[in-house]
Amino acid sequence: MNHLSRRALLAGLGSLAAYGLAGCQHATDRGALRLGYFPNVTHAPGLVGVSSGRFREALAGIGFETHAFNAGPEAMGALLAGALDMLYVGPVPAVTGYLRTRRRGLKIVSGVASGGASLIVRPAARITGPRDLEGKTLATPQLGNSQDLSLRAYLAAHGLGAQEWGGSVAVTPMRNALILQQFRRGLIDGAWVPEPWASRLEREAGGHQLLDERSLWPRGQFAATVLVARGRYLGEARENVARLVAAHRREVLALRRDAARAPETIARALAAAGAPIAMPLLTQALSRVAFTLDPLIETVAPVCAAGQRLGLLPEGEIAGLADPEMVNVGGTV
Repeated sequence: MNHLSRRALLAGLGSLAAYGLAGCQHATDRGALRLGYFPNVTHAPGLVGVSSGRFREALAGIGFETHAFNAGPEAMGALLAGALDMLYVGPVPAVTGYLRTRRRGLKIVSGVASGGASLIVRPAARITGPRDLEGKTLATPQLGNSQDLSLRAYLAAHGLGAQEWGGSVAVTPMRNALILQQFRRGLIDGAWVPEPWASRLEREAGGHQLLDERSLWPRGQFAATVLVARGRYLGEARENVARLVAAHRREVLALRRDAARAPETIARALAAAGAPIAMPLLTQALSRVAFTLDPLIETVAPVCAAGQRLGLLPEGEIAGLADPEMVNVGGTV
């Protein structure tokens, strides 16, 4: 299995700088809104809003397009290049894009979800604690995404490191579907992944949850997904953003208010997005996720600091990352 060199790793993250410059120069179409998301459980409010047609209704009179992605960095590249106007994304790609564009490229306009990420290991790998990860091969969904950085920070906190940094742990980014395949074949020992992939590794590949990321955070809450708007679009088409944020708020509140029916609602949305899921699997995944309008910025700052210590995030402060007026529109429940 090939492993990225430190130079390649930094080059991959650094490519966002070019996207950032393109995004700053891209003209804004006030008569359209292009939204990106992932077919993940932690993106459920967006998936439900899209599949139900309620987002389109909220944006009546505005051209509305949607685009699905696999993980944060590629989606963030599209946003900063001007190919998207708003995006459901993890906090780490959001911070990277924000800092690479000198805090001009985007703003967080609402929280989406907390939790929903785990380190799953193969029983045959005999991993019972962090020290057992030494010499093992682990996977994450994509270089520089939220789970990738969480794993690398976790290793560093326990005196371990990835091979490209001179450590003993092979950290290999790959798409979630390939992670499941490689896990089944015994070609990787574990993976730090979002839901529903963590639950799939357990239920479909015999994996064991070594760590629920919630256990690392006070009150068991951390920003898993946020809703961001491209900086220039927010400045020039603010009313469009406000309408989408208000529609997003309604979806979050509906999922929270009717928790008993939420799995069925989310299952339909995932199926519509081309990611059908069995109800038992979805129920397990949702047990680890909380939908919220609070962007949980206080949990983004430590992640940012950890990424900067590892050299995986640009230097800089994240002050101003969230747009206070838009976040207030969404509330913080």
